[in-house]
Amino acid sequence: MSSAPFRSRVARVVASVIMFCPVVAAAQSACDPDWDNAIGQPGMGALVDALTVYDGALIAGGEFTTAGGQSADRIARWNGSAWEALSSGVNGSVYGLTVYNGELIAAGSFTLAGGAPASKIARWNGSTWQPLGSGIDGDVYTVAVYNGELIAGGFFTTAGGVGAMRIARWNGSTWQPLGGGMDWPVGALTVYNGDLIAGGGFTQPANRIARWDGASWHSLGSGAGGTVFALVEHNGDLYAGGGFTQPANRVARWNGSSWHALGSGVNATVNALIVFEGELIAGGDFTTAGGNPANRIARWNGSEWQPLGSGASGPVQDLTVFGGGLIAGGNFTSAGGLPANRIATWRCPGGCYADCNGDGEVNTIDFICYLNRYVAGDPAADCNGDGQVNSIDFVCYLNLYVAGCP
Repeated sequence: MSSAPFRSRVARVVASVIMFCPVVAAAQSACDPDWDNAIGQPGMGALVDALTVYDGALIAGGEFTTAGGQSADRIARWNGSAWEALSSGVNGSVYGLTVYNGELIAAGSFTLAGGAPASKIARWNGSTWQPLGSGIDGDVYTVAVYNGELIAGGFFTTAGGVGAMRIARWNGSTWQPLGGGMDWPVGALTVYNGDLIAGGGFTQPANRIARWDGASWHSLGSGAGGTVFALVEHNGDLYAGGGFTQPANRVARWNGSSWHALGSGVNATVNALIVFEGELIAGGDFTTAGGNPANRIARWNGSEWQPLGSGASGPVQDLTVFGGGLIAGGNFTSAGGLPANRIATWRCPGGCYADCNGDGEVNTIDFICYLNRYVAGDPAADCNGDGQVNSIDFVCYLNLYVAGCP
């Protein structure tokens, strides 16, 4: 069923609850989140470059060959208590992950997946790896879903044997180009206002960032002065992060007609952007945000930058939301001062999902807290971790709420 009508009904319930319980609603308070290293001890043996959620589990990809102390070639799954391999994994780096048609998509520099040929991109159906046609002839850095098709971007010139300059689309059976493509690599993809947005190091058909309307490419103003590595939509605007200093310092906002700075920005490259609990989160190589200390990760609340605790000891490469927490992956060995090998979680202490506001108790305030997130479509309301917010998540939270916290 569609979740929109359901959320509409829930919205009316929320309004009624707040109307008759004004004191309770006003009493809601945010928790004091901190870093949790449960998934990072012993963590990964090398760089984590990509994160996503598939079939209720956290998926990490990168350059590692061990996860949680166990053999896992470049891709692994967190089952809630331990890391597991996905068959024999892949034989080269994983740079991008997404979910398409109910399957996990991994992309990177590999030529084998599960021991079978799969050129730079492969799909996992929960038990086995399969190629996507004859694959792609060069490294794939990013993957996304647009208009029911899988989009791959990277440093290649053919896909499925067909000419495709740095970007291609897979319709479930064949690869096709998107216009004339780009003159240099594509490193980031997202969807904004119904159009596909691509970012990277290219200067044609636009400066490092371009919009595909389904038929042709268009520029977004004068674009960016340096490589774009990250893209995300937030509150109706498009956010871009990368190594540029124009139109802003490494992170900028596009309102549909012009670019705007986010304060004074950050002092080094932004590798990842995501929205978590209503705020924009940036991860990268930087050590200051808005002129203040922020080690490799920071949040923008719409008016100022703030750190996430003491941050990470090394670069943050990707971010995702899982189990009510923010997951950071990269090339660090500690987060918030805790040992954490290449992956860690920013969350409310204790990590009990039913305790929505993190005050140590499960009560009606938490129920209202979750309802508000659910109605807003906040990724933190994705209770079952499948990457969508729908009625299944509402039932999931109800079960956890009734069970309470340990």
